[in-house]
Amino acid sequence: MITKEEEAVFENELQKLTTECRECLDTSLKKKIEDDALWLQAIIFSTSGRKP
Repeated sequence: MITKEEEAVFENELQKLTTECRECLDTSLKKKIEDDALWLQAIIFSTSGRKP
């Protein structure tokens, strides 16, 4: 279980990754960013009980 503070940090990082992904022109790097964002999103939603 993660704390509310950790969840807030993860959500902030997810927003940063989403923005970075939108601005990225390198296809292979964009895929890695998308993978990281999906992993982080899974962590946030699995521990908070919310739906994506």
